[in-house]
Amino acid sequence: MVVEVLTDKITRSVADIRNVVKDCGAKLADPGSVTFRFRQARVVNIKVTDADKDQLLTIALDAGADDVLEPNFDDDDSEEEAERYMLV
Repeated sequence: MVVEVLTDKITRSVADIRNVVKDCGAKLADPGSVTFRFRQARVVNIKVTDADKDQLLTIALDAGADDVLEPNFDDDDSEEEAERYMLV
């Protein structure tokens, strides 16, 4: 797991993160020691009703998206219509 933090108190933030990691039975690695194995990714949620599926796919792929995931419409939500999002 890579943790990225925006802070004005680096020492306090590192101590807080170290405590959380330690409570979970893990330990922190040195800064930069494992980041070469990861790549940054972003997830964008788009309401299904707000976008045309084909147009969204075209725009996402042109922008460099790796995948577009559609929500599962097979679930029976007859009582309440849950908001559904596409993940880009």
